Amino acid sequence: MDRIIKEELWSHVCFERDDEIYLTYLVQSGPATVDYTVKLNTSEVNLVKSGDSEVKRLLGGFEQSRFIIPPIWPTK
Repeated sequence: MDRIIKEELWSHVCFERDDEIYLTYLVQSGPATVDYTVKLNTSEVNLVKSGDSEVKRLLGGFEQSRFIIPPIWPTK
């Protein structure tokens, strides 16, 4: 079972799995919606825990090499 840290429907979810923190978010690209997952580092985890506006600043700012393929979603 994963622990949800922050979630905004149809935007993003930040969750903990096996002592790691992940951020999965959705991006609208023309007619398609694409989901991306990134494992967060310590400074990013601190930003996420400080507030929702900080999570939104992280979205879309990751190097492609950090994406987890396929994207993962929390199990509830």
